[in-house]
Amino acid sequence: MSFSRSTPELTPGVLFSRSDDGAVTWSVSIDSQKRVRRFLQLQAIAITRDHHAPGTLPLRLICLDGVHPKALKELESSPLAHYSIDGRAALEWEAVDPPHLERRYLSPLTVMAWSGSVSSLDAATRRWSSDLIQILRSSHVFADKSDPIKELTLDFESWCNQHFPASLVAHACRVFCLSAIPREAWARKQTGMTIKDQDPDDGVDTVYECGATSSLLDVAEDAAGSTINMAVLNMTLDIMREERQNEIDGLTKRRWAHGFTGLGARLLSADPRTAVLVAWAAHICENGTTQTPNPAASTVSRYIACALLKLGRAISDLPDSPFNWRTEQLQPLYATLVAEEAPSNRAVMSAALPSFHQFLTEWFDLEPLAQSFLGNARTESRVQANVIWPHEIQWCMSTASQCADARMGLYSQAILAIAGNTPVRRMELMRLRIRNVKFVTGNDGRGAEIEIARDARRGRLKSIDSQRRLSLREPVALAVVQKLVDFRRSEGAPDSAFLFGDPGDDAQRYRPSSSENYVNALLKCATGQRSIRLHTLRHTAISNAVYLSWLSSPTADVSPLEMIAAMAGHASPATTLRSYSHLYEEPLRKWLDDPICEKSQLTTTEWANILGIRPNTLAQRVRRTGLSAAHLCWRTLEDTQLPATLPTSSDPFQWTTPTAPRASQAAQQGLVVGSVVWAIEQMRDGASDAAIAQRMLLPTDVLTRWRERLESDFRRWLGLQFPRKFSGNKAEALRLPALLVSLGARLERMWQPKYQTIAYYLQGSADDRMLEHAVESWRRCAVGIYLSLAAAARARDLLELLRKAGVMSSSLRICLQKGEGSARTSALEFDLRSVFTQVFDVPPVIHRRGNRDDRPVAYLLWSSAETHATSGSTKDGAADEIGGLQAWMVCIHAYLILKESMT
Repeated sequence: MSFSRSTPELTPGVLFSRSDDGAVTWSVSIDSQKRVRRFLQLQAIAITRDHHAPGTLPLRLICLDGVHPKALKELESSPLAHYSIDGRAALEWEAVDPPHLERRYLSPLTVMAWSGSVSSLDAATRRWSSDLIQILRSSHVFADKSDPIKELTLDFESWCNQHFPASLVAHACRVFCLSAIPREAWARKQTGMTIKDQDPDDGVDTVYECGATSSLLDVAEDAAGSTINMAVLNMTLDIMREERQNEIDGLTKRRWAHGFTGLGARLLSADPRTAVLVAWAAHICENGTTQTPNPAASTVSRYIACALLKLGRAISDLPDSPFNWRTEQLQPLYATLVAEEAPSNRAVMSAALPSFHQFLTEWFDLEPLAQSFLGNARTESRVQANVIWPHEIQWCMSTASQCADARMGLYSQAILAIAGNTPVRRMELMRLRIRNVKFVTGNDGRGAEIEIARDARRGRLKSIDSQRRLSLREPVALAVVQKLVDFRRSEGAPDSAFLFGDPGDDAQRYRPSSSENYVNALLKCATGQRSIRLHTLRHTAISNAVYLSWLSSPTADVSPLEMIAAMAGHASPATTLRSYSHLYEEPLRKWLDDPICEKSQLTTTEWANILGIRPNTLAQRVRRTGLSAAHLCWRTLEDTQLPATLPTSSDPFQWTTPTAPRASQAAQQGLVVGSVVWAIEQMRDGASDAAIAQRMLLPTDVLTRWRERLESDFRRWLGLQFPRKFSGNKAEALRLPALLVSLGARLERMWQPKYQTIAYYLQGSADDRMLEHAVESWRRCAVGIYLSLAAAARARDLLELLRKAGVMSSSLRICLQKGEGSARTSALEFDLRSVFTQVFDVPPVIHRRGNRDDRPVAYLLWSSAETHATSGSTKDGAADEIGGLQAWMVCIHAYLILKESMT
């Protein structure tokens, strides 16, 4: 701490400094105590001043409510929201520099002044600064000061420094700002209900997914390359260039996101930064931009087209994992990108880059931006502040327990239990192994220690601070996690297996995108706010921990914020405070009230006058209660009823009771297509019905009936496709493995790169009716190893499935036998072009083939990008081209049959 001497009128009581990385430090001058004493005198004036006198309201806001004097200009010009939260009067406004939401719980005396100053609350007539200056000049405290507002500011900061915890000092003095949660969040807590969506989705049956984003970030964890693959980034742009006529924006963005996931195999061979950039593109499609959560598809396209390739070149010298990036490294890169952009595109780049950085902030815990791209002014990017209340988490867990896919329901409960009570990151949570969870019993009861270790995939953690142990003590959450660990061990999973692992493969997670989508859907349905998702639970856990630390008495030997930052995996408490500490209103009110009561310079008579009672009466109450006159009077004022005209936090919104997300309703029989693939593979490999049933959490008799029904259907199909070979009872001896081979269903080809879009789509909740039509279309078109297009209309529903799954039309080819220009061939070609164009909005690529009797006159080929690049070859390879598609169609049929058998 340093001291300095100077002219008292020019000497701050507290000298603040801010480093380039955003950290704030300060020292105290020798005049600090003098300024504190002067501020106490002004507090006495604020308390005793007439409620209706001009200037009383702004004076009390500063002296009694911790509003910085510099904020008066914002309060004068911006819209104000004055309402009640849990019996307290609150004032909310939008702060400008940096942009964030501010809120104060008002003292009862301020509420009285507010009620008496209705005429001065209109923005056009607010003159709070000038009224305040008149009060200061007329008082003996500031009568001789040339700039009373400046003097008041320095006195205010000195008083805050003496009485507040350091983190609240920085916030109250506007050198390090916390972000308040929106009014809707407090209203949700007050009502216990969910906000009715006033902005229904744009025609898309969606649960506000972020599955493509998380799927691509999982790919980034496994990517093994060392350089950014610009060719893959160009392919990302190509996906967005494929236009569909009359397609609504929501479907367009979903199609793009699905298409990006189809790049997974290529991304694995690139370095992680490539996958991260593509994940950002998916993030904008799924979650919007910093300006709007539901931007137009044209806006998304402009942002990505403008910034993607240039970001790829700009970050080529950064570490391969964004967990090792720093905002101070990225800031000059962003500024350079904007400066080098053509003037006509500069505004687009300036809007796209904050969205990219917001994506990094949410998924990789980077600090928010510290300055504008278009100037040197310090305008920090906005923190996405929100929390999820205990009753909402409880509803989510209760709803998840009823999920028909019992495994996904249990996993979702455990995800909510851990994320809602510990500051774990999404990646850390999803990568937990069974061995990372240990149950312990100590002096403070039973709990679980969750090890966040460096053996996460590729060892990528935010920093050395990310290697830590988290403690879980909440009884309900603890019981859920214990149930999950017991369940995983009961099915034979080793300690090295993923906690949220696949029953058939210890090295894989179970339906990762679908499980995360389901949790996100639960949270959105519980709250009614689209911006809320799994990451919000990290904000909740950290905010709750910081909130409790603010309410407790600080100790000399340990800093609670240092401990919370360590649990959160932050290298500095600055990140913990700036980005994750949102529940400051009640603690700030406590740290305001305590010194007001303890340091009060008012007499018993003055306090009695404030209450409107006789001094003797107040003195008697003081003797009976043992409280000081100030404490007793302040407590009495706090018990005063709020004005009946004061609205509640919930008034502007419409409310409803939460309902289960559509994803669970669509899959109310429990499964999606992707979840039966493992079972079909096990049947092919000869596993017993009992073993498969145990892993799928199904009764053995249900699984046996399912398998027998599949074998019966497959035999019938073979008889229709190959009447000579399988006529009569010739197929009766065939069991499922042989039937799959005869149908051309190549299960081992299902995971080829070209099928990744359909694989991702079928991991979600596709419409069952559409799947039924697609299976029937496929069954009528399948001829051995070929998909016949001899009757073009029959293929329409199958092509619709491929389109909805995000398959690029350029990867599909129609092979048509030459037919010597016959009228029949010409008519068929016309029909094929019409159907294909109606489905994909683009004409098909048609290849002429020589006439062969062993092939349909027209058939479909689905080529990978590599195969398509060599499409000039004479290789027809139908089995290689669509064997994986045949397998997916078999699995779709198996899913529909299993779902039917469970009803």
